[in-house]
Amino acid sequence: MNGYRRSGAGFPGISTAPVVHEEQQEIRQPLVDRAQSEGVIDPARSAVANWRRVRTGEPLAP
Repeated sequence: MNGYRRSGAGFPGISTAPVVHEEQQEIRQPLVDRAQSEGVIDPARSAVANWRRVRTGEPLAP
């Protein structure tokens, strides 16, 4: 989550959540670095379904 989002930006609980990792790098830079080193980012190898969007515990449509 970038600094803009970390400041709250209207998301309850975000501004008071603990910081578990802090990196002073733009969020896109690791993607650029990986694409440059590998030549291509394979979505089949990169996609990880380890999160989902919910509202009051109910999943939102993708």
